[in-house]
Amino acid sequence: MQSAAAVTGGILGLVLFGPFGAVALAAITNFVSKKDDEAGEALRGLGKTVIESYNFLKKLNGKLIPLHSIA
Repeated sequence: MQSAAAVTGGILGLVLFGPFGAVALAAITNFVSKKDDEAGEALRGLGKTVIESYNFLKKLNGKLIPLHSIA
């Protein structure tokens, strides 16, 4: 969960601030997610949500009808 939160922070940093922001935000997110306070719990929850969303989309990918077969 902690590494998923760090990756999410890195992607957000990349989108908002560029490559240096990605590294900085990933490091900060990784540091904060290891703490036992409310911020750490929130970031671990974010990481869990990202992992569950990825797994759901991965499972759903095989079940969807391809758009090219409709036309």
